[in-house]
Amino acid sequence: MKRPLVILTLILPALALQAAEKRERIAVLEVAIEGDAPPELRAQIGKSVDAGLRAAGLEVVARDEVAGKLRNARSLVGCFSTTCLARIGNVVGAKRFLRARVEASGAAYTLELELLAADAPGGLVERVERNCPVCTLREVTDLAGKAAVELVNGRTTAHVSIDTQPPGAQVSIDGVVAGDAPVETDLDAGAHDFRATLPRGYRPADARRQLVPGERAEVLLELAPEPVLPAPAPRPVETASRFGAWKWAAAGGAVALVAGGVALLALDGGTTDCSAGTPCKSLYDTKTAGIAALVGGAALGGLSAYLFLNDRVAVTTTATAVSARLSF
Repeated sequence: MKRPLVILTLILPALALQAAEKRERIAVLEVAIEGDAPPELRAQIGKSVDAGLRAAGLEVVARDEVAGKLRNARSLVGCFSTTCLARIGNVVGAKRFLRARVEASGAAYTLELELLAADAPGGLVERVERNCPVCTLREVTDLAGKAAVELVNGRTTAHVSIDTQPPGAQVSIDGVVAGDAPVETDLDAGAHDFRATLPRGYRPADARRQLVPGERAEVLLELAPEPVLPAPAPRPVETASRFGAWKWAAAGGAVALVAGGVALLALDGGTTDCSAGTPCKSLYDTKTAGIAALVGGAALGGLSAYLFLNDRVAVTTTATAVSARLSF
């Protein structure tokens, strides 16, 4: 029983070494962090990229290991020409290389990964760029791992440019706010819903697009103006009378005074204190009182006319003012 175990002990490491030799090696040359990202993001991005490359079936020479092997070849650090890549490959034992760059501005991140090889024109095999307008550190590190898998296994996303008319509308992709137009981002292949909104004056605009891998798509969302509703017609304005019963009292008083004045003038000069069979002792003297009553009646009549006329003017003016205010 011991001999088979010994044989297995010798064979298994050899098989593991043979399997490792069959796996393609890729070296991570650089993880650059730009903008106001926190310092720990570099290490997190590096780990996520390494994990993504291993998930794609590659043997990874991590950035720190590459830096250690190039310690005695300083001229190769930061050099990405085909000549430098060939020399770096001899040092680290890899034929393909990866560069990662992350630019941060607040919670917005732009991630760019490049796959390099000495036998590729200009050294560049493929480039992947991903944008995240509002991301946490966890989300951007996960995005880096997915982008690394996409880079080595082939593109599975499409690059989309979204603009609106009028410009500057808020853009949402699949129900998630992506920012104000114009917006550029990479999306997984497949169907996606786009929506643009403005705070007021325009109706939302919607579009649905089917994206294919590697496509560079443009989406224009045109927002239609909201219809302008006509202003409501002014309602009739009812106002209370300014003078109320006073104008009627003045009119009644004027009529009474005039009637009394006429009566008094009619009595003036007539006989009084007359008894049967005897001459009248005196005559009525009502002329002055009658004239006074007529004058008073005329004055009250004028006052009554003034009250009636000004009461009508006040009602008309108020209604006109309210109508004008509603129209404005």
